[in-house]
Amino acid sequence: MIDRLLGTADQLPVEAESRLIDIQGQTRRTMLKLRDSGLEHVIVVVSDTRRNREALAGAASSRLADFPVAPRQAMAALATGHHPGGSAIVLL
Repeated sequence: MIDRLLGTADQLPVEAESRLIDIQGQTRRTMLKLRDSGLEHVIVVVSDTRRNREALAGAASSRLADFPVAPRQAMAALATGHHPGGSAIVLL
């Protein structure tokens, strides 16, 4: 959890995935956790591997619609202590 952010909300949960095997299932699980937490947005950090990039590229746009903030935009906002304003998937 990232705390004390400026903007949309002062907290932002973070989920980490080393491998994207079942994007639909992994996304569903993350969104259920988010719903149960009472928070609106999440940052999903994914290992930057060739397979994960391919999995994201091949993912259904409807699944990725849950993460409307571009990775660079999310990272830039967080670097300045601001909430990115939505959920994002970030490759690191």
